[in-house]
Amino acid sequence: MGVTLTLTGRASGTTTTDSNGYYELTSLSTGTYTLVPTKTSWTFIPENWTGTLTGNLSTDFIGTNNTTTAPATAEVPFKLVNNMIDPNNNEKITIQYMVNQGGRLKIEIYDLKGRLVKRVFNDNVSAGAGSVDWDGKDKKDLVPSSGIYLVYIEGPGIKQYKKMCILK
Repeated sequence: MGVTLTLTGRASGTTTTDSNGYYELTSLSTGTYTLVPTKTSWTFIPENWTGTLTGNLSTDFIGTNNTTTAPATAEVPFKLVNNMIDPNNNEKITIQYMVNQGGRLKIEIYDLKGRLVKRVFNDNVSAGAGSVDWDGKDKKDLVPSSGIYLVYIEGPGIKQYKKMCILK
């Protein structure tokens, strides 16, 4: 894929992903780092990762080539950040998305029986990357039972489900 990743912080350097998009940064000591993906004519979500490294670093970036426009029916990626949360500890899930054109975007949470837990977002968005946070509470502002839930996103060129987990 040829994406350049620039690392800054306690140590610094760059690496380039292989043809499958994989990269490896080794022998990093504990400390605070920032990792930024770059490639000409591409945008990424998240735009960067900043955090304290205490072990191995594993983070994914979603990249979109801005030189081509996907048809409206193309499946556009979305990503869940921190997809295992405990709402009682004020943890949240961040739902990152990328749309190729503006329009109405709907994000809903369902239990495994297909019941709507909460409509997290339902509004118009502009083309490009965005994100929405969910605090893990249902439409009555209560924390649902521990278990697997489905995050459903529907909008311009995107209609997908992803799993997430609530632990209490």
